[in-house]
Order: sequence, then structure tokens, then C-alpha cells
Amino acid sequence: MEKTTNDFFYDGTSVFPKNVSVAMAYIPFQQDTTEFDVKTALKKGTLFVVLDKPYTGVKPR
Repeated sequence: MEKTTNDFFYDGTSVFPKNVSVAMAYIPFQQDTTEFDVKTALKKGTLFVVLDKPYTGVKPR
């Protein structure tokens, strides 16, 4: 059987569909739903801990 381009990238553990289309955006469902308390969430601008990505001005290593 001939392999398609998608077969080379899919290992069975991806959160994305096996047969994705070129140039289509796929956004996986958020799996971690740990929440900040209300006061912290308002200060940080997000309710979900996993989405707290403060800008530090430097490239992460």
C-alpha cells in the first residue's frame, strides 16, 4: 500500500485527525481544565492555568 503524506506524520497518538487537509487550521480540545481562583484569574487575564503564558520578552529555551 502506498503511503500518503499524512501517514508519515501520524503516529497514532496525535490529538489531530489522521487525514488533515493542507492549509487547514486544527485546534485541539483543551484537556487540562485546572482553574485559577477568581481573583488570580482576573489579575492574570485567564481562568485556565494552562493558558497562562506571560510575555517575558525573551525567547524560551
